[in-house]
Amino acid sequence: MDLQTEIRLSKRLRQRLYPLTVLVWLLISLGFPAIFYFLEITALKRTATIHAQNLAEKFTDLVLQEPNLWKYQSHKYTQIIAQEIVETEQVSLRVLDERGMAIAHYEHNLQIDKLWWQSLDSRSTAPIKFNNRTLGTVEVTLSQDNLEKTTLAFFTLSITLGTGLGILIIFFPTKVVGSMEKQLQSLIKTLQEAKIHSEVLQALAQASEQRFRDLVHGLDAIVWEADAIAMQFSFISQRAEELLGYPVSKWLDQANFQETYIHPDDLAIVQSRYQVAVIMGQEEVVEYRAKTKDGREVWLRDLVQAVKDEAGNTKLLRGIIVDITHFKQIEKQLVHDTLHDVLTGLANRALLMQRLTNCFQKAKHHQDYQFAVLFLDLDRFKLVNDSLGHRIGDRLLIELSRRLEKCVRSSDTVARLGGDEFAILLDNIKDVNSATDIAERVKKELALPFNLSGHEMFAATSIGIAINNQGYDQPDHLLRDADTAMYYAKSQGKARHEIFDSNMHSQAIATLQLETDLRRAIERQELQIYYQPIVELKTAKIIGFEALLRWEHPDLGFVSPTEFIPIAEETGLIIPLGEWVMREACKQLHLWQVKFPNADITMSVNFSSKQFTSPNVVKSIKEILDAYNLQPNHIHLEITESVLVENSQQIDQTLKQLKSLGIILCLDDFGTGYSSLSYLHRFPIDILKIDRSFVLGMNNHDDDDNSKIKIIQTILALAANMGIEVVAEGVETKEQLMKLKALKCQYAQGYFFSKAVNTKAIEDLLAAQSQC
Repeated sequence: MDLQTEIRLSKRLRQRLYPLTVLVWLLISLGFPAIFYFLEITALKRTATIHAQNLAEKFTDLVLQEPNLWKYQSHKYTQIIAQEIVETEQVSLRVLDERGMAIAHYEHNLQIDKLWWQSLDSRSTAPIKFNNRTLGTVEVTLSQDNLEKTTLAFFTLSITLGTGLGILIIFFPTKVVGSMEKQLQSLIKTLQEAKIHSEVLQALAQASEQRFRDLVHGLDAIVWEADAIAMQFSFISQRAEELLGYPVSKWLDQANFQETYIHPDDLAIVQSRYQVAVIMGQEEVVEYRAKTKDGREVWLRDLVQAVKDEAGNTKLLRGIIVDITHFKQIEKQLVHDTLHDVLTGLANRALLMQRLTNCFQKAKHHQDYQFAVLFLDLDRFKLVNDSLGHRIGDRLLIELSRRLEKCVRSSDTVARLGGDEFAILLDNIKDVNSATDIAERVKKELALPFNLSGHEMFAATSIGIAINNQGYDQPDHLLRDADTAMYYAKSQGKARHEIFDSNMHSQAIATLQLETDLRRAIERQELQIYYQPIVELKTAKIIGFEALLRWEHPDLGFVSPTEFIPIAEETGLIIPLGEWVMREACKQLHLWQVKFPNADITMSVNFSSKQFTSPNVVKSIKEILDAYNLQPNHIHLEITESVLVENSQQIDQTLKQLKSLGIILCLDDFGTGYSSLSYLHRFPIDILKIDRSFVLGMNNHDDDDNSKIKIIQTILALAANMGIEVVAEGVETKEQLMKLKALKCQYAQGYFFSKAVNTKAIEDLLAAQSQC
C-alpha cells in the first residue's frame, strides 16, 4: 500500500475514530472516576459485609452465653463487638429486631455532613436466625472521607489519561479495547469472589443461629415471647412441654393460653404484673402456681421484660420461666420449722404468740368471745433425764405431746415452750369451766403409764390457767399469768391446776422483789445465823448446834426461811449463801472451841442439792476447815432425802469424797418424802434425824399416836442395826421427851430445850453448862 493510501486510510480511520475518541475520552475522563468510586464502594461494601457477617456470628455467640437477655443487653454487646473494628475506620452499627426496629446503635468517627465527592459510604447487613427464623439483623455502615484531594487528583489524571488514551485508541485501538476487556474481567472476578464470600458468611450465620436455638431449647427454663396486647405466644421453648405437659403448638395457637395453665387464684395477679411491665416498660418478676396437664401443681417464677419499638411503645413481652417448686417446698419447711418445735412437732412459742395475738384481735370485735391459756410444767421431769438419760426423756416428751393433742379440739393450739414446759391455747370457750375440764382431761390422760424402751413410767404436771376476762391488753401478760398460776399450783403440791387471780400476780411481784433484796442481803449484812442446841438425852448435855439462817429485812422485818430459801434454791443464790453459812458457822465453832475448850461440840449445817452440784464444793469445805483448824468430824452436813433422789450418781460421788474427809453426814427429815431403805445402804449416812411430824404426833393417846410411836421405834431399831445415830427433831413437851427416852433415842432438839438463838445466848448456855 502506498503512502497516499495509508494516509487516506489513516485519515478515514481517524475520521471514523474521532467520535469514538471523543466518546472514549469522555468515558475515560468520567468513567475512570466512576470506576474508582465503583471499586472503592465495592471494596468498602465487601469490608462492611465481612464485618457484618463476622459481627453477626460473634453477636450470636454472645447471645448463646446469655440467651435470656440478648435483646435487652444488645446495646452493651454492640459496643463490646465494635471495639474489635480498626479504630481508624469510620463505622455505624445497628441491631434491628425481626420487624426492623432498632434496639441498639453504635457510631465511631462517623461524619455525616460531607458532600458526595468528599466521602464514600457502604452499608451491609447480616441476619440473626434461630431455627430458620430471623430474630434480628446486624447492620454495618462503613464510611471513607477526606477524598477531596484524591478525587481532584484522580479527576485530573483521568482527563489526562483520557486524552492520551483517546490518541492511543486511534493508533492502538485493539490494545486499548483489550486492556479495557481485561479490567472488566478483573472487576467481574472481584464481584464474583465477593458474592461467594457473602454466601459463606451467610451459611456460617445460619449455623450459629441453629446452635443458639439448640441452646435455648436445652435450657432448664421456659423462654417465651408474646404480643404485649393480646398475650398471644409467638415463641415458646421446648421446656414448656417438658415441664407442664402441654404441646408447644397449643401454646402458639391457643389464645389466652395463660388461663389454661396458671392457677385460677393466681391468674389475676400474673395478668396485673404483665400489665405493669407493658405500661411502665420495665422488668417484672412474678411467682405463681401452675397446673400441669396431668393435674399436678408446680410453682413458677417468671422474669418478664417489655420490648419497645422505635417510637417507645411496648409491642412485645419476653420472659424466662423457671420451676421453683423445690425451693417453695424448702421455704415451706423452713417456715414450718421456724414456727414449730423440732422435737415434738408442736407449735413453738412464736406460733403460740401469733395465734394468741389473733385471739386478742377477735376479742376486740366480739365482747362475748373468750379464750384461755393453760401453762403446763412436768413434775420431776429432771429425774427422768438424770436416771434414764435424755433419749428416754425426749421420747417421753414426744409421747406426752401426742396425748396433749388428743385432749383438745382442732381449733386449739398445743405448744412446747421449751424443756418440759407446754402451753395450750383454748379458742372460743364458754367459760372458765371449759378450761378446767381440759385441765382435768390432761391430768387423766397423763395418769396412764408410759412404756418407753421397756421402762414404765408416769408423768404428772402442774397446770396454771389464765382467762382473758381480766382486762388483758397484751398477749404476753396472759401467758405470764398462766405461768404464775402454774408455779402456784406447783407450790401447793404439784399434779394439780390453779386458776390465776390478781393475788397471785401481787405475790409474784413480791417474790421478785424479795429475790432482788436477797441478792443484796449479804452485802448489807442483813443475814444472821442462829443456833439451836442438840442435846444428848442420856446426859442432858449440849453436844452440838444446828446453824439456821435468819433474815432481818429492813422493811419487812423477819422473813421466814420457808419464804426465801426456796427462792434461793430456784435462782441459784443458795450456792453463795450456803458457802457463807458454812464459813460463818465454822468460824463460830472455832471461837466457841477456843472459849470453851472442855465442850466437845459439833456444828450441823444444812446442805441443798444445788450445793452438791457445785464443782468445787468438796474443795471449798476443806479450805474452810483448814482455815479455822477444825476437825472434819465436828462438822455435820444435813441433807434431805430428795437430794439423794435427784441425781444419785453425782450425789454418791460427792458424798464419798466428803466422807473421805471425815465429815459426818446426816439424813434430815427422815420418814417423809421419798424414803427408801436402799439409800441407807447405798450412801454413807452417819446420823438420821426423825422428822418433827412424827414427834409432834406423840402427844395424843389415840391410834394415830401409836402409829407414830411405832414408826419411831422402827427407825430407831433400823438405825441401831446399821450403826447409825438418831436425832429427834421438834421436841416441844416433856411428855415427848419422856417417850423418846423410853424408846432409847440418843439425841434430840426442839423448843423444849431451846429455840434457835443468837451467839450470845448460846455462849450463856455453854457457860452455864461448863459450871455444872
